[in-house]
Amino acid sequence: MKKNLFASLLLFGLYLSGAVPGFAAPRVKVLKISITNPSEQPRLHENIVVNVADLKRLAPDFKAGDAIVTTSEAATLEQDAGTMQVTELPSQADDLDGDNKYDELVFQIELQPKQTRIVTIAYGDTPTMQRLRSYYPKRTAAKFTMKFDGLAWESEASAWRIYFDKRNAIDFYGKRRPGLYLEMFGAPEYVYHFESPLGRDIYRIGTLSASAPWPLWLTAK
Repeated sequence: MKKNLFASLLLFGLYLSGAVPGFAAPRVKVLKISITNPSEQPRLHENIVVNVADLKRLAPDFKAGDAIVTTSEAATLEQDAGTMQVTELPSQADDLDGDNKYDELVFQIELQPKQTRIVTIAYGDTPTMQRLRSYYPKRTAAKFTMKFDGLAWESEASAWRIYFDKRNAIDFYGKRRPGLYLEMFGAPEYVYHFESPLGRDIYRIGTLSASAPWPLWLTAK
């Protein structure tokens, strides 16, 4: 079994106003988190989930939707205080129960064996934070078009679609070349039924009826 990675995830108290390393704008406040990898294995893209309620107990004015997460190589608060260069970590806030309130803040971090890193969660007024926040390249996509006979969605490794007809089935497309291709697949003159260097269809869904054959993504043999 995989060891529990983050045995020591500690929230430090707030908060700084004025200049913050990596954030030139005033009125930016920060929370500090210490994250430790207790294992002997490196963690290259480890998901970290922080409960928004825990952050609000330290900072009642915390707004997860405007948060920016950064880190450096600092392992202690003392080292972090002297750090002038930080890296923004991809992050997002999630509303898990649909009550229009954020429940968790999620980000990814790289950790070497036994490494501890200080993570900074910055927040402030919405215009300032949204201006400072980096653009994250798209890793997923979705598209609805009659050419797909329904809704299609994809990651960089695979694509799926669900038929909006009596079949009510999900089709799967495996990719040889990572990327997002639904816009190309859905273009009017592009023929995606045949095997290509990009990949091919994996499952056979079949046709609506014997009298109305309707070939779709090609099925792997």
